[in-house]
Amino acid sequence: PPGYMEVLQEGMRDVYADDLYLLSDREMGAADTWATAMTAATGIDKLDERPDLVFAGFKTADGETGHTGPQTEWCLDMPLITHVISLEVDPDEEHVRAKRLVEAEADEIETVKAPLPAFIVTDPEFEASYHRAEHRLEHKDLRETTRKRADEFGEYLADDSEKEATEWDRFTMWNHADLNLDPDYIGLDGSPTIVAGVDPIPKAPSEREATPVDPEDEADMEGLIDELAPYAAGD
Repeated sequence: PPGYMEVLQEGMRDVYADDLYLLSDREMGAADTWATAMTAATGIDKLDERPDLVFAGFKTADGETGHTGPQTEWCLDMPLITHVISLEVDPDEEHVRAKRLVEAEADEIETVKAPLPAFIVTDPEFEASYHRAEHRLEHKDLRETTRKRADEFGEYLADDSEKEATEWDRFTMWNHADLNLDPDYIGLDGSPTIVAGVDPIPKAPSEREATPVDPEDEADMEGLIDELAPYAAGD
């Protein structure tokens, strides 16, 4: 897809990645959340080792894609925690403890625990926290290292500036054949849903008219009641 290198570079800077993977070809295009999840889960399974933690965002900025994370988890059969706003990992005990936001009339915060490996879907309110000084220092060093990597993006991934992107040592692109995916189950053909069209949301007029009514004037009140009666009846 156009501009994918800029997105990968941004990802390296923001999530401190050592290696980058891109799953892409025409067969994967125009997928809904289910077909996307099938593809993503297969890519994760193809890695040399199952990750201790898999992260998914809440949804994309241009669509309602919140199903993708949980659907990917379903394909991977991992413990799932959604709407995560904070996270603590205990590698010795091999579990993760998370706080998740439960939206209701009065929002609540749940604290939950899951064994590793686990699948985490973050909430927009997610904030990383580092309670111990050693962790804060480690995070600072990691951030500086990955920013330098991102600034020297091509050289870091390639270990040889003369190589093409498809030959870079720390960058891997897989297509549907590499993942042994049937085209009938991915992309547009494998999507049980489709966005047939998008309607613009109507905007309220910038100017509105208001007619003052004297609550003590019986005639005014009767007129107002007669005018609003059809709306109260659902007409």
